Amino acid sequence: MTTGKTRPRALIMCTGGLGDVVWASASIDALREAYGEHMEIDLLVKHRSDALFKHDPRVSRVLILRGGPRLPLLVNPHKWLILARALVRYPYHLILDLTINRSDFFPSLGWLFPAAHKVKVYKVRHEVDPPETHRTKVIQRLLAYCVPEAIAHRAMPSLRKPAIDIRARYGLDQPYICLHTGNSSFYHNRKNTRLWPVDKWIELLEGWARFFPWHKPVLIGTPAEAEHMAKIADKFPNASNLCGKTPLPEMMTLIAEAALLIGTDTGPTHVAAAFGTPVVAIFGPTLWHVTGPAGDSERIRIANPLVGTDIDDVQVDQVVGAAYEMVPGLAGTAAAARGLPDSHPGSPECARHIEAPLAGGR
Repeated sequence: MTTGKTRPRALIMCTGGLGDVVWASASIDALREAYGEHMEIDLLVKHRSDALFKHDPRVSRVLILRGGPRLPLLVNPHKWLILARALVRYPYHLILDLTINRSDFFPSLGWLFPAAHKVKVYKVRHEVDPPETHRTKVIQRLLAYCVPEAIAHRAMPSLRKPAIDIRARYGLDQPYICLHTGNSSFYHNRKNTRLWPVDKWIELLEGWARFFPWHKPVLIGTPAEAEHMAKIADKFPNASNLCGKTPLPEMMTLIAEAALLIGTDTGPTHVAAAFGTPVVAIFGPTLWHVTGPAGDSERIRIANPLVGTDIDDVQVDQVVGAAYEMVPGLAGTAAAARGLPDSHPGSPECARHIEAPLAGGR
């Protein structure tokens, strides 16, 4: 029988953005499979990402890094506080640094935390992260340093849904589709090349009664995206605009219970894939085969320009066709509403079907 001092303990470090942390979640079940479900797993993440796991029974503690991971240890007292909190307990058996975003990792925490075994991404980056490798594949290669390769190879992002009655809370008495029109660039005040144009979202909503007649559009996002979202939502009073009104656990539950999520290269898209919610991800200049959502290939489609990399060139019928291809029932309800045969405007060219290593069994 294992006790508190003998059961294995692991610290997973991922101080990147929301999408990076979702990819890193692939390590949780892999470690539990390799070391046993009694393993204690702590996570070190940045503020705002911690809400992904505070309700997760697989996770023992969530340590929150504030003040920015790039601030040196000597001038970031919060890093010293985290280190002290770890030191007052018995040491970790394993420290796994999965901060694969080059601009966010901070190696000193990995140096100073006590552990019998450490896997640090910056030590083996040339082996695990060649150019244009999907982020989930990088996580799998890092896991292979501490779990059997067969377990590492099938590790995929996974999240646990918070216990929230989201439909009652927001009066959602019919099936719904989540729309996420923004991304993290709103927080960083930089050129936003990942935005699908407002007029395309408006065109999608103008045709909503034809495309998805029995599904309510629910607009989600963070407070930083609310002004952008209002340009779209204000024109459609029948849509539920919850942008900036839901903390992350509520947004997670909305996504987990949605019939579909339509978004861009951003965190909620990855959250949807980790829950197994069907997702249409709209991509432009960013590389979908590197940063696209990872999960069940039957539930993921990438809509990107048929020519070039300008996200403005992704058409509404591509997005709708991708949704119909992935969730056939949507096409049936639309056809029934118009008194037409069960068919849809999509074609094999509408969207890309995610392939391994992005896809995996759930």
